[in-house]
Parts: sequence; structure tokens; C-alpha cells
Amino acid sequence: MKRNFFRWITHNPLKVVVMGMVLIALFAVGIPKIVKDTRADAFIPTGHPALVNKDKLVELFGLDDPIVVVVENERGVFNPKTLVLVYRLSEEIQKFREVKNDGITSLSTQKNILGVPDGMEVEYFLEKEKVSEEKAKSIETFIDNFPLMQGTLVSQDKKATLIIADLKNPLKAEALYEKLQQLTEGIKSEGTTLHVAGEGAVSGYMGAYIDHDAQQLNPIAAIVIMIVLFIAFRRIGAVMLPNLVIVGAVGLALGSMGHFGISFFVITNAMPVVLIGIAVADSIHILSTYYERRRDFSEESHNDAVVETMLEMWRPIGLTTLTTMAGFLGLSLSSSMPPMIYFGVFAMIGVASAWFFSITVLPALIAKFKLKPSFLFVKQEKGQNGLAEHCATVVATHPKKVLISALFFTVIALVGATQMIINEDRITTFHADEPIVKADRVINERFNGSHYLDILVDTHKEEGLFNPMVMKEIESFQAFAKTLPHVKGVVAYTDYLKQMNRALNENQKEMYQLPPTAEGAAQYFLLYSTGSSSDDLENILDYEYQKANVRIYVDSGEYIHEKVVIKEVENYLAKNFNSPLFNASVSGRVNVDYHWILGIENSHFKSVAVALLLVFMMAFMSFRKLSMAILVTTPVILSIVMIYGVMGYFGVWLGVGTSMFASIAIGLGIDFAVHTAERMETLETHMLNAKERVLALYNSTGRALFFNALALTLGFGVLVTSKVVPLVKFGSLVAVAISSSFIFSLLIIPAFMVLLKKQ
Repeated sequence: MKRNFFRWITHNPLKVVVMGMVLIALFAVGIPKIVKDTRADAFIPTGHPALVNKDKLVELFGLDDPIVVVVENERGVFNPKTLVLVYRLSEEIQKFREVKNDGITSLSTQKNILGVPDGMEVEYFLEKEKVSEEKAKSIETFIDNFPLMQGTLVSQDKKATLIIADLKNPLKAEALYEKLQQLTEGIKSEGTTLHVAGEGAVSGYMGAYIDHDAQQLNPIAAIVIMIVLFIAFRRIGAVMLPNLVIVGAVGLALGSMGHFGISFFVITNAMPVVLIGIAVADSIHILSTYYERRRDFSEESHNDAVVETMLEMWRPIGLTTLTTMAGFLGLSLSSSMPPMIYFGVFAMIGVASAWFFSITVLPALIAKFKLKPSFLFVKQEKGQNGLAEHCATVVATHPKKVLISALFFTVIALVGATQMIINEDRITTFHADEPIVKADRVINERFNGSHYLDILVDTHKEEGLFNPMVMKEIESFQAFAKTLPHVKGVVAYTDYLKQMNRALNENQKEMYQLPPTAEGAAQYFLLYSTGSSSDDLENILDYEYQKANVRIYVDSGEYIHEKVVIKEVENYLAKNFNSPLFNASVSGRVNVDYHWILGIENSHFKSVAVALLLVFMMAFMSFRKLSMAILVTTPVILSIVMIYGVMGYFGVWLGVGTSMFASIAIGLGIDFAVHTAERMETLETHMLNAKERVLALYNSTGRALFFNALALTLGFGVLVTSKVVPLVKFGSLVAVAISSSFIFSLLIIPAFMVLLKKQ
């Protein structure tokens, strides 16, 4: 049946190729439907409590991820030119359609609370475009007497101030970021520097990163693969024909995403590059076997050579396809992050598509174009490979030493692996010299921080926030939170009450304290509303004064720092905010980020275990021997341990990008072990001499595996040119893992089988 199938392909090559092209076209029409999603929220499942709490916060107080413009002046911002610039920028940014109505927070939109002889006055800090030196000095004095604005709106050293823009739709972050970049780049003011930052800016800038990578990485990967194919075969046909397999794999994977309405995430950028490297692997093995047959059986007809090649190769490439898919399946099954789940699922589709095109379209193309024998394979028959012979001698003569050496390196790697840490920071997605990274650094150094942890307080009754016990408890919580590492400020409605109390007591500094009664607090807010809009405080209070938001400013986005803060806050709230009067829940960006990185901590090693189990099962079903299944899995395990060791020694975090490497490396690395073990079993049936067996392995399957490893290593190595730093690390780690799997497979498996044969 198999022979008839491949004979039909070789006799009807044009039909097969046309059907393949039609299939690609049907899927490719889905690619334009793919939309980008650069939000951090995309990494956490819909319905997760952290995301639900954040959405509740957005609904109640309109608090979402803003884009921030930093206006920095080393001589101080309280001068007429800088303040006029702040006013003009605020007015201009408010006109952008991506910005909410009244969505600007700056010195020109925020109001001062000041005591006057007949009570309290509420007025804008900066209400006119024209600013005199005297007015600039008075604004500085107002800020000095309003602690709430220090570190949140104006830096403690008075050398920077913020213009915060709230987005109507988080998915429009990229468009707003580009507009703000153009706006700020076109403004030149003496001594003033402008930066664009904030979580919204990170999402917006990431969209530009994705576009840049898509335009750069895929062509480079394709060129690298073609160079590898040319070096391996020195035939133009052998270089060009596998490209249709690559197009099929990538087209069907991305087209499926579009048809199913799956977004394109930042880590999805690596998928086409990954598939380019994987898709060509089967082609290398098929072409190598084909050229060997043309060398060894020159009397065969061209079509017969193709048929015999496919009969020899369909099983090993089918098995390695299943093991590679098993690696991606392990990633998908064990991950809680939607981008990783989708990466695993659609990469599997790509791998399966590569196999399908490799056993149908590729042999059809070989038959159609009648590839001529390669002189490289003719030359190989006449001479000997010195390196291959030396390695074969070592493995065949000293198998125990080879195995002990592998064990030695594994122990060293295990020591390094113990130093590996799980950590992530969204800003490290970008290179350290990028403007957005510098802007983030300015906010974290000069202000209270660019990361927000929000606490939603609910008193369950109207005006419950005015209860003196509630106010005191919130004040105590603020004091506690400020003691936590990397927390530089905490803002709540109680800060406004203190400012009002001070204003109504002749602006005396010592009167910056809470009103003693609920009635007093209610009157303060009533008095405030008579001189201002009731919407001024809508981002921290609801209209019934039942719910409030307490915002904690954190100056680091690293998971290891956020984890400490959240754990301490959760413990405090459980102990002190759990009464009939009120309760509190953790929310905000920091909480969401913490939980999606926590997903890596909880699922990464489970993902590795699932992937290993799946490939082990595949190997067992193939060889029908437990010992062989263990043997082919061993090189992969060792290569993964090696990478953990490298990460530990070089301080590479196990984060979003790097956490994917293990499952993928397992799925790819097992291919080398399977091909090696299967070839050694075949050679054992008709070769008694150990060195001859190993040398024959190296000169046939070993050569194909070398170019397979080279294609994959260089293919993943292309990710080093990515603008996305996690993808750079991911590509590097997978490249090293593949190289390690290749070396371990060609040393450990034959060494063990030689030793077993001797015994």
C-alpha cells in the first residue's frame, strides 16, 4: 500500500504539487485576519480572579494602563517655559481620539486644595497658557504644601512632572504611542527632555517591535536555511524544493490562527522562525537518503529511487514528527497562559503540515525535476571523514569513558541549575538603550514608580468610607505598605481628607491629619464638591462613598520584587481588613503581572515533565522496548539540564520567553536520538565490528543529522537578531539545546549500544 502510494505521487507529480498549492492558498487567506495583541493581560486566562479584579477596578474607577509623558528639566520644572509646555502638551494630547474624554492628568488638570479666610478653595494648579515667574513660584509652593502630588505628579526633586493619558481602548495603545512619539520628537524646549513611558506605552511600543521582527526575522531565517541546504547538497534543486514545504508549514499554521480568530502575541513572532527550521529537517533526511541511493544504486530509475527513499524514510520522519508535536503538546497542555497554549497548538499544526508536505509534495517535486546526484555524496564514497573516524574510534573503543564524561558534565550543569531563578519584567522585553526603557528608568528613579498595585476597599454601605475606624485602618495600611521593599508611595482618599483638614485649619502643617468624625469627613467632601466637580475624585472613590481604591506605587516590575509586596499585602489584608465593616481585595497591573508569572513558576516544570512523558511514550511505541525508550530520552534530558545550568551560571531568568525553550527543545532534540538509535539497530543486524557500525552511522545518518542540527541551530539563532530580548534569549537557549542533543545523541547512544553489545 505504501509503495503504491509513493508510486502514484511520482507518476502524478504535477497533480500533487497543484493540490498542495491550493491547500496553502486556502489557509493563507486567513493570515490577514490575524490581529496583534500586545497587552500584558493577554498572558492571563480570561476569568482569572486577578483579571476580574482589575476589570472591576476599570469599571468602578476607570483605572487602566495609561501612557505617560515625562517632562524633565534638570534646572527644575517650575519655570514659565516648562509649565507652558506642560499646558500645551496636555491640551494637544487630549485632542487625540484614542484618549478618553477628560482623560489627561497633569498640572493643568489637577486641582489644589487651599485654605482661605472664608473656608476652602479648590483651583487648578495651572489654568492658563500664560505663566509668569511669580505664578511658577506659587505653583511650586502649592506642590510643596500638597504631599499627595509629590512623587505622583511632580518628582520629589522637582525636576520632572508627568502628563498621564488614559486610553479609551487598550488595543489602541500602539496608535497613541506613535502619535505621542511624533508629538514629543517635534518639540524642542531649552533644557527640557521629553519621554514617553507607562504600561500603555510598553504595549504600544511592543506592537512596533512585532512588526519589525516579522519583516526581519523570517527572511533572514529563510536565507540561512537555504545556505545550509546548499552547503549540504550543492544542488540548486535541493535548495529550492524544500521551500514549498516551509511555505506549507508556516502558511497552514498562521492561516489557521487567522481562521480561528487567534491574536498574534509577542512570543508568536518566534513561531514562523521555529517552523522554518523544523520544516526543513525532514527535507534534509529525505534528500540525503535520496542522494545516497543515487550513489549506491545508480542503475535504479529516477522514480524508483524516489519511491525507495520514501519507503525508507516515512517511518523515521513520521516518528520524529510525532515526538516534535509531543513537545509542543506538552507546552500547550501544561501552560495556563493563552499565548503559550496557542503557540503549542498552532506550532503542532505547522509541524504536522511540514510532515504532510514532506511525504507528498517534496517527493513529487523530486520526481518532477529529476534531481541529479550530488558530487558531495560521490566524494564521500571515495574518501573518509577524519573527524568521523576519530569519533567512531573513541566511541567504539572507550564507551565507558564517553558515558562517564557525559555524566561529569551533567553534574556540573546540575550545580548551575540550582542557581537559576524564575523572574520577569515586561520592560526587559526591550533593549536597555531603547527610549522607552530610559523613560521607565526616569519614572522609577524620580517618581514613586511606574507600577501600580491597587487595593479595592468595600464598606458595603453608603458613606461607609467616612467611618473613623475605616479611615484609620486605611491610614495604617498606607503606613505599613510604605515599609515594604520597592514601595515608594501609597495614595488613598484619606490623603485628600488630610489636605482638606489642613486647608480648613489655616494651612497649618501639623493639621495634615484625618478629621475625627464621619460627619466631618462628609462635610469636607461636600465642601469640596461645591467648589469643584464631583468627578475630580472618581478614580479613587465611587459616588456613594462606599468603595475606594488605594494605589501602591512600586518602582520595580520584577516578579521577585512584586511577589514580596503582594504576599505581604495579602497577609495584612487578611488579618486587618476582614470584618463586617469592610473588606479589601488586591487588584491592579502589578497583581495581574504577578499572577501570570506565577503561572510559569507553577507550570514550567510540569510542562517539561509532560513533554518528556509524551516523547517517551512515542519512543516506546516505536521501538517496543522500554530500554530503547529510556535510551533515546536520555540525551534530551541531559541537554535540558545543560541549558538550566547555563541559565544558572549566566544569570538568565526563567521567564515568559525562556520558559518555552524546554518543551520545544525536547520535541526537537528527541529527533536526533530516534534517528541515531534506529540506524544503530539496523547496522547491528549486518555489521559485527563496533567501529564499523559507529563509522557507518556517522557517515550516513550522522551527516544528515549534522545538517539537520545546523539548520535548526542557525534557524533559532536568527532570533538573536530580534528586537524582542526574551526572543533573543529563547532562540539562543533552544539553539544550544539542539546542539547539545545532537552531540549527546551521537555519542551516548552508540556508546551505550556498543557497551551493551560487548556485555
